[in-house]
Amino acid sequence: MTTAEAREKLIKHGLNETQAAGVVDVLEVWGQERAVTKDYLDARLSDVRREMADLKADLLSRINAQTVWITTVIVVGVVVQHFWK
Repeated sequence: MTTAEAREKLIKHGLNETQAAGVVDVLEVWGQERAVTKDYLDARLSDVRREMADLKADLLSRINAQTVWITTVIVVGVVVQHFWK
């Protein structure tokens, strides 16, 4: 809908010309400020990818730490069992 069409509809619904023009101006500004641009989407996608990479790195580091811990416990258990006999 164009600005003129919106203004005409508002006038038909009881607003005077000044009020209708004011409403249309506010709606235009609101629409421009709330518009999602390609740059915004690209930036947001980049943020999400960076967060996912951080989560992946954190998960891999935890898995490595658990693997080292489990291996250490098994080695200590085998050594203790061997000398306990």
